[in-house]
Amino acid sequence: MNAPGQMARVILRPKEVILIDDGFASYVTWQRYLSKSIYFYTNNRIFKFLLKILRLYKDLVNSQIILFSIYSPFINNKINLTNDFIEVKKKLKHDATLIEKNLVYLLGTKISERGGLYLEDELIYLRNVYNYWFKKGKKISYLAKRTSSDKKLKLIEKIGYEVKSPKYPLEIHLLLSKELPYYICGFGSSLFSTLPALFPELNYICTKFPTEKFNYKQDVIDYNDFVDFSKKSKQIEWIEV
Repeated sequence: MNAPGQMARVILRPKEVILIDDGFASYVTWQRYLSKSIYFYTNNRIFKFLLKILRLYKDLVNSQIILFSIYSPFINNKINLTNDFIEVKKKLKHDATLIEKNLVYLLGTKISERGGLYLEDELIYLRNVYNYWFKKGKKISYLAKRTSSDKKLKLIEKIGYEVKSPKYPLEIHLLLSKELPYYICGFGSSLFSTLPALFPELNYICTKFPTEKFNYKQDVIDYNDFVDFSKKSKQIEWIEV
């Protein structure tokens, strides 16, 4: 439902629209808009007026959008299409690899870099997660985002994590790896949907996080949306750290 996608509909006027997006935003878009038959939305009154003058507004509002997504199985709608990643597995020729039972991958974020959390609060959370797994005798690796700051990564290493910085998106990185972790851990992202589709044999652990620590209201909304979604997933387990 973003502006570039809607502008493409305005300019190209396609007969059929398929929204291809496996980010968690596609699930939220379904819940907030598509499930209610809202196929176009703008709060720009001038844009809306121009579309009406050009006789485009009615078509945009009423033209159905099909969702092609990893989230389609969680949506009660028969016309949506499921991205099951079968072709990705075929192209990368993923075979069974060694699963290291004492290895945990913690999914990194860039939330403090963009101001969503104070760095100090993120480090407290990371220390708590590390202690949780360390007490269980596990080896913990932090999977950094490509945009993670060097300062933060050095502080994370001091906690005790082995920091890894994959050069590919994590789905592809793991498909190319010879060793997989037994646990994938984090506090919520679309990876908790894409990775189970690719690696159903792994264990997916989400850590509860105090939402009052978030600096932006939108992050609280997004986190709560993910918590609600996770209740529909049979592969996500929640823990307190």
